[in-house]
Amino acid sequence: MIVKQAELRSNLKKYFDLAYDGDTVIVPRRENKNVIIISEREYNDLKRESRMMAYGSRLTSASSTEDPVPSNASYTATTDLRTDNMHRLDVFASFKQGWNGNSAAPLDRKVIEKVREILIHQEIQPEIFPSATGTIEFEYSNSRRDFMGIEIGAGTKAEVFIVFYNGHEITENIDADSTSINERVKRFYE
Repeated sequence: MIVKQAELRSNLKKYFDLAYDGDTVIVPRRENKNVIIISEREYNDLKRESRMMAYGSRLTSASSTEDPVPSNASYTATTDLRTDNMHRLDVFASFKQGWNGNSAAPLDRKVIEKVREILIHQEIQPEIFPSATGTIEFEYSNSRRDFMGIEIGAGTKAEVFIVFYNGHEITENIDADSTSINERVKRFYE
């Protein structure tokens, strides 16, 4: 929906609520400096899709003879997601300065090896993605349509971010070790 700036200012809550409920609110401005208002959930989905596309192009260029790694939704019982995740980490280790198309630094080898050690012991394998901030994110979705991300960096804590199907969100910190992550993932799927 397109709304003029004056109308937006007069009814800000109304348009924020519409954006939260899934509508895209477009605010035209002079010199084509338009603004689009979307919900945080939609913004996070777009960022995740952007990361997946950037990661897929990096994986394809790193291994042009193989298909890009599919999402965990398309895995069959015979697919070894743990092996695929280890391959992904090898690709992450090959990233050079600016790997994300901007100015992201290469991922720290200590972070990659830490994540490799955690993944070896994960009972439920995640989809993994690198971030421009030097962390690696584990992503999970359950049958209730909830989303959980676990961000692992060089520190001793991992940040957990959960968006429930109803829009409620929580964040928490847990120990960045395989036991703590396995326990948190099991609770997510209960």
